[in-house]
This record gives sequence, C-alpha cells and structure tokens, in this order.
Amino acid sequence: MSYQVMPFNFNSFPKISVITPSYNQGKYISETIESVVSQAYPNVEYIIIDGGSTDETVSVIKKYEAELAYWVSEPDKGQSHAINKGFSKATGDIFCWLNSDDEFAPNALWHMAVAFMTNDVDMVAGICEVYDDGQLIHRHLTSCQEGELPLEELLDLDNGWNAGQFFYQPEVFFTRELWQRAGGYVREDCYYSMDFELWCRFAINKARLHKVGHPIVQFRSHPEQKTAEIAKFKAELTEVREAFSKEFNLNHLQSSTRPKVNWSNKLKVAFVNDLGFLYGAGIAHMRLAGAFEQAGHNVKRFDLLSSRKKMAEYEDIITSIEEFSPHLVVMGNLHGIEKQSINFLKRLEEKFSCYWLTHDFWLFTGRCAYAGSCEQFTNNCDRHCPTKTEYPVIPEALIAEQFTDKKSFINQAGNLKMLANSKWSKNIATDAVSAFKGNVPVEQIKLGVPAHIFAVEDKTAARVSIGIDQTDFVVALSVSSLSDTRKGGKLFFEALEHLTIDNLAVLLIGRKDESLENIPCKLIELGYVDDVKQLQKAMNAADIYVGPSRQETFGQVFIEAAMCGTPSIGFNHTGVKDAIFDGVTGVLVHEYSPDALAKAIQNLYHDKDKLSYMIKMAPLYARNEYSIEASFASIFNVLDKQGVIDTHKIAHKLSFAKESEIVNLGSKGWFRLSPMQRLNRLMVFLFHKTVGLMPPKFTAKVAQLLPNRIERLIIRWLLGSR
Repeated sequence: MSYQVMPFNFNSFPKISVITPSYNQGKYISETIESVVSQAYPNVEYIIIDGGSTDETVSVIKKYEAELAYWVSEPDKGQSHAINKGFSKATGDIFCWLNSDDEFAPNALWHMAVAFMTNDVDMVAGICEVYDDGQLIHRHLTSCQEGELPLEELLDLDNGWNAGQFFYQPEVFFTRELWQRAGGYVREDCYYSMDFELWCRFAINKARLHKVGHPIVQFRSHPEQKTAEIAKFKAELTEVREAFSKEFNLNHLQSSTRPKVNWSNKLKVAFVNDLGFLYGAGIAHMRLAGAFEQAGHNVKRFDLLSSRKKMAEYEDIITSIEEFSPHLVVMGNLHGIEKQSINFLKRLEEKFSCYWLTHDFWLFTGRCAYAGSCEQFTNNCDRHCPTKTEYPVIPEALIAEQFTDKKSFINQAGNLKMLANSKWSKNIATDAVSAFKGNVPVEQIKLGVPAHIFAVEDKTAARVSIGIDQTDFVVALSVSSLSDTRKGGKLFFEALEHLTIDNLAVLLIGRKDESLENIPCKLIELGYVDDVKQLQKAMNAADIYVGPSRQETFGQVFIEAAMCGTPSIGFNHTGVKDAIFDGVTGVLVHEYSPDALAKAIQNLYHDKDKLSYMIKMAPLYARNEYSIEASFASIFNVLDKQGVIDTHKIAHKLSFAKESEIVNLGSKGWFRLSPMQRLNRLMVFLFHKTVGLMPPKFTAKVAQLLPNRIERLIIRWLLGSR
C-alpha cells in the first residue's frame, strides 16, 4: 500500500494505530505510554488493552486517559487475545503493537509514516535498540532483502529466525490492508511465537517489506520476559513452524539450503582509495568502511598516497593487503594519484575478490572521470579527447593506450564486481561493461551519511556562529571549483540575476577561483571547509541548498543537507535524481538553465508552507534511507545475493554499534584539535585560499611541472595524512 505524498498538510499523514497489551507491568508502562504520547505525531490512535492488572498499572493508565483513543482493564485470555481485542478497535491505516515494557525511539512514528508515504510496501522494519539494565547492548536491523518477505528463510529456523535474520516484533509496522489480507488475527494459542506465525502468514500473502536505517523501538531485556525461557520458546516455535508448514503444504521448505552459521565469523574487508579518505569520493569511501566496522566486521584502509614505492608499483601496499588477507577488496578512486595506469588494480584483481565503487567513471574512459556529453568512451577514446586539458590530465599520447588497457581489463576480469551508488551510475557502468564485452556484475548500493554528525540544530544559533543575518533568505552552494563547468557554479550565479528576493544571501562553501562582480545579493564566503562541524552549521544556517551540477554519480551533499533539515534544489538528471526525493527532501528542476533554476528558488522562497513541509520531511527521509546503517544493509544484501555471506558462513544478522570509530575519527573537526593542529589547519586554509585566487589551468600546469615526490608531499600535508 502506498500513500500519496501530500505536501504542506501534516494532518494528511496516515493514521497509525498503536496497541499496547499489558498485564501487571506497572513499573514499566508509564515509560511505554510516555514514549508514544511524546511523539507529537498528528494522527495517532493509541489503544491499551490491560488484562485486569492487580498492580499500579491501571492508576498509571488513568493519568494518560486523555491521550488514549480507547483503553480497558479486564481479565482476558493472554497477550494474543489482548492484541486481537486492540486491533478490533483500531481504525488506522498503519498498525503496530508495543508491549508494555518497551518504548518507541524519538520520532519513531514520524519515521515510519514517511517510510510508508515514500515506498509502495505492506510492512516496514527499522532498527531495534536492545537495552539491559539501562545499558545499550545491541542494535538490530533485519537483513532480509527488500521486496517480498522470504517465506523459505522464515521457516529455516536455525539459519534464519533463530539466527537473527528477521525481527524484534515492535520494530515492525504494517498496513491495515495486510493485516486483513492475512486473516486479521494473531493466534491466541501461541504463548511465545504469535509474531512469528503472523509473519509467516504475511509472507504467504506476499507482503512487501521495506527497512529503514533509523531506531524505531527500544526493547527492554529483563528476567521477567516470556522469551527469557529459551527452551520453551524454541519448542513452541518449532511446533508452530511445523503446523504452519502442514497447513499450507510447505514441508519441502523446512530443510535449509544454507550452511550452518558460524557466529564468530566476520568479513575481512580492505578499502583502497587514492588521496587518503578525504574530499567527496574519499569521504564516501571512508563512510562505507565505517559502515562495515559499525556492523562488527574487520576493516582495514589503504591509500596510494601513503605508499613509499614508485608510482604504479605500490609493492608495500600490496604486501600489506596480502598480510591482512581480506575476503573482499573495495576499490575507490585511484586517479588522484595514479592517473596513467591500472596495473595496481590488475594485480589486486588477480589475488582477491575485488569490488569497484563508481564514485566516477574513470575506469571506463581513456582519462576522464566524467565524460559529459562525450560518448567516445563507448567506442574509442584517443588523443582527440575534447576535455584532455581537464582533470585528471595525462599525456594525450597515452589516452588511447589507457582506454585499450581498461577495456581489456574489464573484458578479462574474473574477480571483479561493481557497486553503483545510483540508478544512473549503474546504467553507465552496465552499458560500459556490455560495450567492453565483459562479464562483470553491477549492483546498486546506498551511500551513507552519519546522522549523529549531520543533525538538525537551532537555525538561529547556527547563523550567529557564522555571522549571518537572521532575516536573510540564505541559499547555500558548495563547489570544489566555481570554474568547473560540470559543477554548475557559473549557471548558479547567472540564475541569481533572475531572482527578485530583497533579503537574499548566498553562503559559498568552496574555492572562489572565479571573479564574482556585481552579484545582486550578499555573498558570505566560507572558503574550503573540511571541518564537519562547520559544514553542519552552514547547512543548518541555510534556508535551502542548491547543487547545480550537470553530472553527479550521486551527490551525498544533498543527503547531508537533508539530514540537517535543509531542502535542496538540483537538476532532474544523473545521480541527483536519486539524491533528491522531489517534494520530500527538495525540488528537482527539469530544464538545465539559469531561468529554470531561478524559478525553483523563487517558488520556494514564496511558498512557505511547502518549504516548512520539506524542512520537516527531509531529515526523516534521509535518516531512514541513507544512514550509515541503511548503507551497510544495502551492501550486505548485495553480498548475500552474490553468495558472499554464505560462502564465508557469516550470520544473517545485522547488529550495529552506536557509532563508527572510523567515521568519527575520519570526520575532520568532530573532535577537539590541539593548538598545533589548529595552526596547521589555518595554514592549510590559507593555502587553499591562495590557490583559489589562481586560474585552474595555471594551477594544473604547476602541478604537472612539480616533481612527483614534491607533489605527493604537498598533497599529504593538505590531507593531513602525514
């Protein structure tokens, strides 16, 4: 069931019916009720069915009577009977039940509503945070593939349900229509496993599942729980599975085709990149490594910049990777250091199962990272390359040779797979592999953004910290270079000429390497920003973010802005179409022109209701779909689909730490710097400021003339890797 995204009216959100069955849980139920009513969700129906408690439960419920749609306290036949009684009273579009010793996480109902509104599904599962004596011990997310709930894997108790593949019950919400389609009841003769039996009926009715990478429920583990009686719980579970299989003639599905889980097994994954793990692609690669680490796997990072060996050999890095002995090697960009050879990639692919992540398309061309309107790479790249003076520059005589080398590599690769970060980049990669007559699988994953770093904060305070007038309408723009045609900086400033916004201010993040004269508004220059706290404050200070790129494989900055509650405007093509959900996290502009961009900005300025709606919706959607946890879930599903998980006997269970140390330590500015580090940061800032005043062609020429050793030393200093 899908719900039309109806902007600007929060009362149009789907009604959610929450049922709490209870019996003698007086010491917990107040926290349970408070977690529901504090959601401030505009369309909730809360029903409590108490089984005639003899402790303080009823007196607690009465304190919240005004917040309840219905409640009753009378003897019943147990938890399942109470659940059925509750749902018989429910009138919502979306159903769930929350036991009287558990709690919803903050904004859980909002996150679930947005998930149903933006996905055509029957059920949604989110992260369940498990607490024991007040301590967080486990963060669970189902590892099921999205789509139809897998009945065969549900019935595989040892390697599926009991191995943690599926759900903690309160993390799951489902539609009224699915509940009715599956019979509209939970089995009242089930003491422990009524939820398992219900999920089986959902599966046989082809329920479509979606999962969100955000906490939905806080599950309390305590000795009084029924499920603490593990032997009895498993015995009933087996009986229910056998009865269900017999009823639907499914006995042939009970025998597992998967290897027995080894709980101690973890993936060992090497992540390789060129310029450390900074700048856009490097940061994305670092966050993906952090996702594996946060999920408990063994991760090690390698970068070409740190190599002490001659370029194109990198014996020290290859030796280090061999010593690590990874199951997988995930490759990012190489061309920031190694522009003229793929020998390093070839050698890794000969030894390991390698994945190439499409941060750009350098692997498919003679030299360029983005082909723009040029389609020569589908046939033949050579010295006639129309952008041969742009980054990454190589001798023009080598362009055809490099293209042939890459084409041959993809054609012959046996241990290479590709991961695409958007539908567009997947299509480009698939077409290139086909053109090169290769047999390289291409699968799409989600990039992740750390929600604890890019968080909503008070806009007034953010503006004070940067020095922005509170009355200004602030449009943020971040570009690595204003002169880069692909990034669209020139088009953006042309669009400003079409605007009639008296209080307009532009917050410029990045290199001002073009002269900007007679701009019809305030210009606030932050320069190159590599401090995530400053970037987060900048995004919070802005009213909207504009990304005018012609081409992006994805555009994680749109997600960063959304998580900060700042809607974006971008063009309705390339990977940006995935990064912006039109009408939810921002606006997609269909015509690539200054006038069309100006109209989109002007419309949002005047339509305060639409802007307010997206300010609320954007962080909810972004945290659901592009958290670090959601990112890992997407790549885990790809690895599972390709047989990697079963090959290495990894448990089909996703368990996350609260945060990733790799992401925290790798995000500049997240931790306090020493005085010397702050001085070094200032020197780097001044260097970027000076270089930004020079024409890009001049700086590119200087870089070419520098000895390789000197160039690498400068890059290391700028990136802080040495």
